[in-house]
Amino acid sequence: MEIGSKPPRANPYRFTYVYGLGLLIALVAFLGTPANPQQPASPCDSATVVPPGLVELKADCEALWDFYLGLQNQQYLNWGPDIPLLEWDGIERSYFETARVLVLSLPGLDLGGTLSSSLGDLTALETLNLSGNDLTGSIPDELGEIPRLFDLLLGDNRLTGHIPPALGQIHREGYGLRSGYLDSGPGLGVLDLSNNHLTGGIPTDLAALDVHTMDLSDNELTGPLPPALTEIPGLAKLHLGGNQLIGPIPDELGNAQDLLSLRLDNNQFDGPIPEALGNLVYLRVLDLSGNNLTGPIPPELGNIRYRNECLRSYEGVCVPPPGLSYLSLSHNELTGAIPDTLGATSLEHLDLSNNHLRGRIPDDLGLLVTLERIDLSRNELSGSIPAGLGQIREGQVCRPDPDGVRVRCRTVPGLLHVSLAYNDLSGSIPAELGALGTLESLSVRNNRLSGAIPPELAALVRLRQLDLSNNRLSGAIPDWLGTLPDLSSLDLGANLFTPPWPPNLTTPREGLVVNLPTPHVTADVSGPTYASTGLPVSLSLSVPPGGIVASVRKLTSTDTAEGTFTGDSVGVEFVSNHGGVFVFSAIVLHEDGRTFAGSSDLVVLDDIAESGFVEEILWLAEQGITRGCLRSSFCPDRPVTRGQMSAFLSRAFDLPAADDDYFDDDSGSIFEEDINRLAETGILDGCGAHRFCPDGTIRRDEMAALFFSGRHLIVSPRA
Repeated sequence: MEIGSKPPRANPYRFTYVYGLGLLIALVAFLGTPANPQQPASPCDSATVVPPGLVELKADCEALWDFYLGLQNQQYLNWGPDIPLLEWDGIERSYFETARVLVLSLPGLDLGGTLSSSLGDLTALETLNLSGNDLTGSIPDELGEIPRLFDLLLGDNRLTGHIPPALGQIHREGYGLRSGYLDSGPGLGVLDLSNNHLTGGIPTDLAALDVHTMDLSDNELTGPLPPALTEIPGLAKLHLGGNQLIGPIPDELGNAQDLLSLRLDNNQFDGPIPEALGNLVYLRVLDLSGNNLTGPIPPELGNIRYRNECLRSYEGVCVPPPGLSYLSLSHNELTGAIPDTLGATSLEHLDLSNNHLRGRIPDDLGLLVTLERIDLSRNELSGSIPAGLGQIREGQVCRPDPDGVRVRCRTVPGLLHVSLAYNDLSGSIPAELGALGTLESLSVRNNRLSGAIPPELAALVRLRQLDLSNNRLSGAIPDWLGTLPDLSSLDLGANLFTPPWPPNLTTPREGLVVNLPTPHVTADVSGPTYASTGLPVSLSLSVPPGGIVASVRKLTSTDTAEGTFTGDSVGVEFVSNHGGVFVFSAIVLHEDGRTFAGSSDLVVLDDIAESGFVEEILWLAEQGITRGCLRSSFCPDRPVTRGQMSAFLSRAFDLPAADDDYFDDDSGSIFEEDINRLAETGILDGCGAHRFCPDGTIRRDEMAALFFSGRHLIVSPRA
């Protein structure tokens, strides 16, 4: 029996003593043959498979054959005694010192079975690629004994068990037999174990590798992310998404200076997003979606931007940072505002949906000339849609080469997909969006948008989906909507449009699905939009001619009150003893049978009744200068910094930009521009020579009084 061949199996049949000694001798002779006629004998003794004298190649053959015998569906491979080993499917050899197997690559062949530990005997192997098969069982520890392994790809199988810590023992040494260059250090180039059923924690032993790409995504891994992984030199891609990892994202990730792609999505990470990620100046992809992250989006992420400067060099050539192109933070518990600094990046994909973000959509997002997709849906964003988004159009972006000699230009497609649905946006739809000639989908459903559909949107000839439903849009529905050539879905439901509807929408062309609002005429409900607990609020309802008021209903989260009225107008007085957002809706019947509808929101602030500045605070909220610290709270005793005050004053009086920098202590402050505007107009002076003291404070209700007393101030530039 040849060394390395499989031992004979026991005969399954039973024999009795009556067959005699002769039959026993025959049985012994029978045991010398393979028990399973379907299992082929090793071909490694064949001179056709392994030429004489190549001892190491024969050892490779035995290891490969043992692996082959453990496979299922291997009949499609051409491995056998009539074909030279180095012509077997998936095998590549060395062309240097000695003939050895350097590559075993059999991806996507539906191979079943398990991984044989004999693969560890392929000591010259540089690439092992068995991805995209149906392999089961565990990963053998012996793979860690392959000294020159550079690429280990076992992704897209059904492997189970833990990741062997022994993989951290792989060390590249000497010359790569295939490539002929001197390898520089320990570890793998690519470790891909993704899309299996691996369990347990991530071994810290993997930190000993000099790996370029580590992909452990879409498994069942648990435990924290080991900070030691961030110390891997040259780590460019770290993909751990689709597991059950827990704990905070380590601040140490900010030290992995070579990272190009970081995917930690769909785990159970919690805590804040580390500010230190802003140090990853070469990062192109950051995906933290589908976790339990809290706190604000760090403004430091805006540091990951293109800069025409040499931060490092490669073979004597300057390498500038390319800038962040993909950012997904969706489906977390993030709060606060969207940082203006994101407008300084090179984002192509921005997804901040399904969080608790508040405040306005930054105008600076209109500076993202490379942006193709933006999804800010299902947050608590307020204010208007920035007109600057209409600047993100098809065109060319030109940047200098790393050597600084030539300039390279590339075509950017422009904004393709926009979703701002399920927020608290108000105002009109910007006409500037009509300049987005490449736009394919636009959704602003479930906001408080008003006004007419801008005629400029008729230029959006590539639009496929348009959803304007559940807003307060009014006026006539334009018939050009039915002529947009690529439009397949149009939703205008739950708005205040004036009938009749265009015929090409009531009977749309084939391939166009349309949802139109229920016909009605608007009833005007007017009055304040902010109030204090314990104080009466008066609203008035005006009904178009021919209408009769059927009911006025007050809807809150806790009660419903309904009254019936007659006539063409009615006044409603309301007093609330608790804060909250109240919606007054009017149902009006017309003499021709149509229904009128109108509504008005009222935000009752629950913490200002005892303040001496109730009137001033309500005026401030009505003007939109600041609406408070929470949806129905103003926090009157909370301090306001002089820097924040400068932003409120600048917004209130719509101050022009300043030409000079007046103070020395506001450099780097996000309020620096507003502070200079105040100084130029003379509204608010500094606190000393060339000092503004932006962190100095006053109370919020005192701030309201200052605004209220200066509401009629005529601002004139300082002489």
